[in-house]
Amino acid sequence: MTELKISRHLLGSAAAGGLVAATGIGSARARSAQNTFVFLSRAYMKPFSRVLIPLLLMAFGAVSARADDKADVLAANTQVEQAFTKLDVKAIEATWVQDGSVSVIHPASKAPILGWEGVQKSYADHPVRYKDFAVVMDNPQVTVKDNVAWVVGVEKVYAHRANGDVLDISALATNIFEKRGGKWLLVHHHASRMP
Repeated sequence: MTELKISRHLLGSAAAGGLVAATGIGSARARSAQNTFVFLSRAYMKPFSRVLIPLLLMAFGAVSARADDKADVLAANTQVEQAFTKLDVKAIEATWVQDGSVSVIHPASKAPILGWEGVQKSYADHPVRYKDFAVVMDNPQVTVKDNVAWVVGVEKVYAHRANGDVLDISALATNIFEKRGGKWLLVHHHASRMP
């Protein structure tokens, strides 16, 4: 507070000195101008600082929140990968919004799979179809906009099918998450096999 008063006083003195030099008015009138400046500074700077400081704090808080959201989305994306790698259907289901808004397009899909029931069925037989399964997204890129986020990258998929065949592919992938109840959940997954 003292620093603010000192800087106002110095600013008022500088303004008054500039007024004397520029206009040639007497020092009494300059002091009057200085007092008016200091009065106006006090009258308008307090409300201004009451608005400016919270706005700055909110802006820095928003940047921090976005950084936290990016980290949370990346963690949610990793959770999806780990659930598939474990072939844990319950863990896979826990990563998804479970309503009619969700969709998935697998590398072998002939059409988009829409709604929770269809998405759930597309994963339900994974433990039967595969002996082991590993998926990792290389260099995931995260974008967050409000309560929606998307992660893009190249998924490396390596698995042994129950019949002994090996699946070893790279797929261009997009995972779209929505923040619901404070948790980032999948609403869409799309993977297209790379040529």
